[in-house]
Amino acid sequence: MLSSTYRYPLLVVCVIVALRLATGWHFFNEGLKKLDPSFSSAGYLNNAVGPVRPLLDVFNPGPYDARSLLAKPVKLGGKPASEAPELADWEKRYGPLAAKVAKNGPIPPLDYPEAAPYAEWLDAVRDEWQANRVRLSRVPGVTDELLAATEAIGDEKLAELNYYLYGELDAIGELQHESWRLEQMRS
Repeated sequence: MLSSTYRYPLLVVCVIVALRLATGWHFFNEGLKKLDPSFSSAGYLNNAVGPVRPLLDVFNPGPYDARSLLAKPVKLGGKPASEAPELADWEKRYGPLAAKVAKNGPIPPLDYPEAAPYAEWLDAVRDEWQANRVRLSRVPGVTDELLAATEAIGDEKLAELNYYLYGELDAIGELQHESWRLEQMRS
């Protein structure tokens, strides 16, 4: 028989020990999930608020480093004058092709100048897709037909992405200008 000197009954002690074991097991399993290569904390990092947000943005630069490449601080109208004619010529050439898409026309081929506000990001996307195709070519059993098909699909998707970004030129320009204004306020 138990002595009356025990402060807690044996049942309470067993419940507390079981609760601690269950809690430890839960945290162990949750930590183990983070070791899975497909795990991403991007959703958590994107929704962070408060004073720590800028620190967390460093860990989640967005797809293909979009946060730093698309939101690069540029003063509105601050592009060099030498780039203006190149952009104007491109818009004259690409604009009518893009307008035909609204009438069920085909997506225009990939065409964008280096002066486009999204050019660096689209280059990063293209380079990463090309690197993925090179890695795919090293896989045993992958045929030349498959590689040609992936290249054709990649080119088609890049053209679609270019068409979408062309439609967002004003928004990207505004984002870059607001990034510039924020940088000016901070300094």
